[in-house]
Amino acid sequence: MCSSDRGAGGQRNASGAGGTGAVILMMPTANYSGTTTGSPTVGTSGGNTILTFTSNGTYTVKPAAQAYAIWNSNDKSANVTLQQYNLLASVNTTGGTVRSTVGVSSGKWYWEHTISSTDVGCRTGVGIANSSASLTTYIGGDSNGYSYFRDGLKYNNNAGTSYGATYTAGDIIGVALDMTAGTLTFYKNNVSQGTAFSGLSGIYYAATGNTGVNTTLCQTNFGQYPFTYTPPSGFNAGLYSS
Repeated sequence: MCSSDRGAGGQRNASGAGGTGAVILMMPTANYSGTTTGSPTVGTSGGNTILTFTSNGTYTVKPAAQAYAIWNSNDKSANVTLQQYNLLASVNTTGGTVRSTVGVSSGKWYWEHTISSTDVGCRTGVGIANSSASLTTYIGGDSNGYSYFRDGLKYNNNAGTSYGATYTAGDIIGVALDMTAGTLTFYKNNVSQGTAFSGLSGIYYAATGNTGVNTTLCQTNFGQYPFTYTPPSGFNAGLYSS
C-alpha cells in the first residue's frame, strides 16, 4: 500500500507523510490496477499513470505475490520449441500446440502475443485450451480449444468461421478472457475484433500453435513486462496465479 498524507512532492512508491504540498505516485499504466481513496488526480505520461494526492488518501497496489504464466515445457507437443524464458514458441513442419502454466476458471484476464514471423498459409493461431485439448493439432482442432488464426478465422471443434482482420509479423494480438461472463475476445493492435466465443466454463489455459509449418509463432507477454496496450477496463493485467 502507498499512503499519502500531504507529504513532500516528488515521485513516490512507498508511504509518505509530513509537510504540505502533494504526493505523486507514478507506475506503468499496464500495471495500474490498484484501488485508491482520497480522490487523487489521475493523469498519464509516456506509458505511465500518475496519481497526484493533495489531501489524505491511499493507493493499494495489486498483490506482489503473483506467479505470471509462461509456456509450459511439460504441456506441449514434441514439435514445439520454447525459448526466451519459455515466452517464445516455435513449431516444426508437422505442427503442434503448447499451453500456459496457469489456468483460470474465474475472473477477467488479459495478455498479449507479438506475432514473430510471416508463415505460409496463415497457419499460426492464438487462443485458449482446456486440459483435454489435443496438443498434436491446432487450437480449436477439437471441441476443447478456441482460437483466432492469422487468416482472420476463428476455430473451435475443427470448424473455422469468419471472425476478424488478418494479422501478420509485428502485429500484437491481445487476448481478453472473461471467465465471469464466459467470453473470449481478441484485439489486433488494440482494436477489438468483437466477442469470438461465449458460453465458456471450466478451466482454460492460454495456448498457441500451428497446423504444420516451420516457424516462430509469437513472443508472448503474460504480464512479466509492461503491455504495449492498456488492458480492457476491469481486466487483470496479465495471466497469473496468486
